[in-house]
Amino acid sequence: MWSHDVPAWLGYVEPFSTLAAVLVAGVVYGHQLADARSRRRAVDARVQTHAFFAFRTIVSWFADPRRKTAATSREFVAVMRPHFGAVEQDLRRMADVLPGASRAIATAGWRALALFSRATLLIEAEAVKPGGSEPTLADAVRDIDACGDALGKIVDPELRGLWLQGARGEVEPT
Repeated sequence: MWSHDVPAWLGYVEPFSTLAAVLVAGVVYGHQLADARSRRRAVDARVQTHAFFAFRTIVSWFADPRRKTAATSREFVAVMRPHFGAVEQDLRRMADVLPGASRAIATAGWRALALFSRATLLIEAEAVKPGGSEPTLADAVRDIDACGDALGKIVDPELRGLWLQGARGEVEPT
């Protein structure tokens, strides 16, 4: 047969070729994992960007001097209600990329979205009624505040801290 024509040392090559194939597969898998982590970090960064803009707007509502002078939640809602669209737009952009985000960021993002949706639903239902429920509006305002807290957990802590210092006038403009 032809096996007599094959040199004996060739029998030793087969285990090494199998090992080489396993090593190449391991390298390819490692690159795929690194690529997936890189994509996840990019998605997290996009979520954090949209979360920051929504967070900034919500925090500014509660820092607004009109909030401090508003005697009721109804008065606060009347002043801030026209600006809900801007936050909703940022939250929609955030929701578009949340499925690819890391678990912690996605969880906080969906929570923020649910809180804001519930709050605006309550506000829209109560604000149109002449004698809308003040406790319901107060609950909605608390939901908006909790939404801001959830968004704050998404935003990069250093950026959040710098912005909050600037909002309080603690940072000198450059």
